[in-house]
Amino acid sequence: MKKILSVLLILLLFCSCGAEIKNPEEENISSGDAVLSEEEEGQKEILPLEGDCITLEDSEGLLWAKAMEFGKTIVFVNDDGTINAYNAESGEKLYTALASTGEENIFRIEKYEEKDGFDYRILLGNGVLYRNSAEPEKEFFTALPGGTVFSKGMFGNDDQSCYDINEKAFVYACEDGIMLVDVNGNNAKLVLDNKILENFKEIMTNCEYDVSALAPFEFRSPRFILGGTKIAATVVTWENIDNGFVVYDIESESIDIGRWIPEPWSPYYTVCDRYVVECGSWVYTGIYDAEAKTFTQYKEGFNSGFSYNYATYDFQNVIVVDYDNGNDDPMDYTMMRAYLCTAKNLDDRSRPFISVTDDTTECWVEAIGEKYAVIVLGGKEDKWIPKAVCAVKYSE
Repeated sequence: MKKILSVLLILLLFCSCGAEIKNPEEENISSGDAVLSEEEEGQKEILPLEGDCITLEDSEGLLWAKAMEFGKTIVFVNDDGTINAYNAESGEKLYTALASTGEENIFRIEKYEEKDGFDYRILLGNGVLYRNSAEPEKEFFTALPGGTVFSKGMFGNDDQSCYDINEKAFVYACEDGIMLVDVNGNNAKLVLDNKILENFKEIMTNCEYDVSALAPFEFRSPRFILGGTKIAATVVTWENIDNGFVVYDIESESIDIGRWIPEPWSPYYTVCDRYVVECGSWVYTGIYDAEAKTFTQYKEGFNSGFSYNYATYDFQNVIVVDYDNGNDDPMDYTMMRAYLCTAKNLDDRSRPFISVTDDTTECWVEAIGEKYAVIVLGGKEDKWIPKAVCAVKYSE
């Protein structure tokens, strides 16, 4: 009798503490596992993919968004200021937020860790909005020095944007060329004068042709590079067509390199705060290393901006995509096969990355970060309405 009373007393104490008596079979289910009903299991769609892909939940609206990687978190920012963050390893949607961009033009969205407490920023026509990927409500706005305001189209070329700014200086395009100013608005100096481009071949030393019919040339789209010690800028023709780039050294007040681009394709910069990429259509890719002051040309154009056949974060390691559908249509993205390669060996097929297992699903690499790539599976009826957006780890 005493034993029975003891057992009853223990049970009463256990229940009074809020403890739950579980079915022993339930103990084998970990707290992180989702328990689905038979109906829910039947509704889960098995994606036609081979590879370690994680489907991002509630991924509507991610197409065309700027993607940035912060550890295991991928943050997508749309042109309207809508922000969606995901855990790249689980696919869980962490939050949705709206940046306070107002009606201002968004020129550029980029990672930026020089401002204490923030890790990315949105460059607007009238200032910069700093944000934190881990704290969606945290943001800080600062106006451009001197109340400067830009609008898209004012210089005809907005691919790189009209200005750049760091914690010390502000550089921007104007009618006369490229201006450099202290971040407090003092000590303004015209560092790249459009007039020097009258001697085009002296600046763009690889140009062997008479390009006088394209004159006058102008400097546009300045960006700080190599820790703010240099400025990269695009050179455009009188028709606002990109025709080359320069890298200017602030301390020596001289141009390190001037490159004419034979075909009117925009140079891409800055990559890893170090490289300027020259893309001659699909024909070749040239990479200028601002630190080593060297230029390397590769036989094939692998800028992911030209097609979905290449994706690269650092222009050293490249995801190469083949579409084995026997179709010459460049817009047919079925039968995708992706491989991990290096810039020096784009023909390497020894490291398969991911592949589509049916012949109707269209698939491509939408964005790429330091360790993760974002894969889109297009719908059968309309490829631009994704049926799935996935994250896949390609690098340690």
